[in-house]
Amino acid sequence: MMINHPKLMEMVQSACRDNAARQIEIYLRKEAMLSLVSGEKAILDVGCGRGVTSVYLAAMGHMVTGMDCSESEMDYGRKMAQRYSIKVNFKTGRIEEIEFPDESYDIIICEETLEHLENPLGALKKFRRILRQNGRILISVPNTGSIRARLLNCVGMKERLYCPDHKQNFTAPSIRELLNSAGFKNIFVTSDFLAVPKLPLGFFIEKRKYLAKLMPSLGHHIVAYGEKNG
Repeated sequence: MMINHPKLMEMVQSACRDNAARQIEIYLRKEAMLSLVSGEKAILDVGCGRGVTSVYLAAMGHMVTGMDCSESEMDYGRKMAQRYSIKVNFKTGRIEEIEFPDESYDIIICEETLEHLENPLGALKKFRRILRQNGRILISVPNTGSIRARLLNCVGMKERLYCPDHKQNFTAPSIRELLNSAGFKNIFVTSDFLAVPKLPLGFFIEKRKYLAKLMPSLGHHIVAYGEKNG
């Protein structure tokens, strides 16, 4: 999918006005995930939060269902979709309560969500069930093996890495192993790599993609996909 940098950044800035310092980081994470989407697909965005990814994908022509357990976050997503005159089917609910039929989606996006779950393997197995044959799971999770994590550990500030709501920690090897255990094939692991705001965004994105594939363990967030194949 061709990423429209200004439009995606506009949506991120609008949704993250209360966290301006992380806007580039959030943008790069989303760009890394969205670059793995192609064609016109039926997409389930699990843990969609304020709906930026859901609305952007729907604007690109996909049929999108956004799901989150926070009604207030979902309200923001609905208002964003309305502002852009875009149709997104938002549903409020928890991953553990998903009751979608087998093989009902081409792509499932799970952005910054697995780390909040008691049983991420169970969730991935459920996602695989509701994916169509050759469907794809797209994941992003915080990377506890990143440069930032290593530096904070070195200076005794590792508590800044962890949100009280996080129940799991992931590295590039562990997320690959988790996807494999859930039955996914053709697993690919990359990252958002490093946010360098002073570099021109278009230039940096191309360099980031190369470096992220070369050294996925260095990024702030791990980005991975796997396919339901067989």
